[in-house]
This record gives sequence, C-alpha cells and structure tokens, in this order.
Amino acid sequence: MLNNFCKTFPKSGFALPALILFSLFAISLNASAVCQPGPTDPSVTVCTPAQNLIVPNPTHVQASTTDSQHKVTAVQIYVDNVLTTKVNANTIDTYINLAVGNHLVTVQAWDDSGATFKKNVNVSMSPPCKLSAVNQSITICTPSGGIKVSSPVHLVAGTTDSSPVQTIQILENGASIYQTKSQTLDVYLTNLAAGTHNLTITAQDQNGVSFSKPLSLRVVSTSGMTKLKHIIFYVQENRSFDNYFGVLGRYRASKNLPSAIDGLPLGATHGRIHEDLHLGAFEH
Repeated sequence: MLNNFCKTFPKSGFALPALILFSLFAISLNASAVCQPGPTDPSVTVCTPAQNLIVPNPTHVQASTTDSQHKVTAVQIYVDNVLTTKVNANTIDTYINLAVGNHLVTVQAWDDSGATFKKNVNVSMSPPCKLSAVNQSITICTPSGGIKVSSPVHLVAGTTDSSPVQTIQILENGASIYQTKSQTLDVYLTNLAAGTHNLTITAQDQNGVSFSKPLSLRVVSTSGMTKLKHIIFYVQENRSFDNYFGVLGRYRASKNLPSAIDGLPLGATHGRIHEDLHLGAFEH
C-alpha cells in the first residue's frame, strides 16, 4: 500500500507529510487492538472478558498492567482459584478453556519487588445448546434439519474446536448469505424465500482450519396467521372506578393524610376500608 502511495505522489511536496500522517494512522489502528492499562498504580486492567459476561469456550482473555515503581515480570490467569496460564511479560493475550457454568477468572501480576496485584472477573460459560464433543465440529441447535420453518428463520449453532474459532459463515449454493466473527451463531435470516434451501454452515479457526455442517430446511409462506409472533391477553376485573379509587380519600384519612381526593364523599357507604388498612385493600 505504501509503495502505491509513493508512486501516486512521486515528486509532490505533499508526499512526505501525507506519508507521515498515513503511518501515524496505521499505528493508531494497531494500537486500538492493544489493551490499554488503567490509571490506578499498581493495577491489572482486564479488557476482555467483561464483567458478568456470557462467554464461549475457549474464552479470550486480554489484560495489561500498570506499575510505575517496579517492573512487572509475570502475569498469571487463575480460573476458580486454580492457576491455568502464566507468561513472563507485563501483558497477556490468550485463550483459556472453561467448563459449562459460572467461573471466577483472576488475572494476577507480579513485579520485581515481589508484590502482586490482581483483577477478578465473573463470567458464565453457557453454550447455546449441548455441543458435540468432536473436535472441529458444528452443532446446529435450531432449527432441526428437514423441518418446515417460517421467515425469518432463527438459526442457532455452536462450535467445538481446540483452537479458537474466528468466523462462522452461512452459505447457500456456495454464496455467503451471512457471516459473523464469533464462535457461536444466533441470527434471524430474513433473506430466505419460501421453498427448500440447502445451507452450509462453515467455521474457520485461528489456524485457518475450516469445517462445516449442512442444513436442509423448507421455508413456508409467511402470509396470514404465520406472521403472528405474540398473542396478548388483557383481562380486567369487572369493578367500577368508585370501587377502586372512589374510596381512596377514606383510606388516606385513616392514615392521617390529606383526603382531598376527587372521589366519593368521606361519609359514603359505597365500600368500607379493610381492617388491615396498611394493605390498602377494600371489601364490599
């Protein structure tokens, strides 16, 4: 890219300043992917995963450290107080394996004075459904193959891979109709017309290894009742306005509160206040 840029402005006085700006922009793009250390000194900053996040397996952990007085010599990751990973550096960017359930992930740093400081993050490893134990495989949670579905088609799938999955694609007749940079898939497909569709779900991990799973389904017409998503029942008790709010003045007066309420007069016999006045219930 830089060679093309220089060829575009070979003798222009604009070339050098523009090239410097271009380089700074490229550096800033790379820096945005770095976990920036926090202001507390000393401290550990965990950029990912976020607190109380539902995470896939393996889980990406990225953290940095702040220590102005000493040199950080090691960073460790504990899962439920058990050491799983250690690097001799002041930052860490790796993946850890988590079993299904809630976990405490602790990132702890050591400096050359022997001091330690850490950051705790609570996460939950919750796959979209029970995944296959076969390495480099895709489990389709919904819909089941060969069934009739209405549009939009809700497609949920998960992956099993010893290496982190980077992308998942949905292909139809070799053409991509959806792609996500994730280890799981949860999408509503709105671009499937009525009829039979033969889809292929393909995943690729960080080592460049791809694996796939076919899915055949039939999309039915979305006209008429099939467009309904929710049915809401609204029920109201057969009582008048006075039964509820007309005696509110009497209730407030019983609590030594102002009774200036636009309702029944205080002496009306329409209803009486329940003996347990603090509940605010009325009997008739």
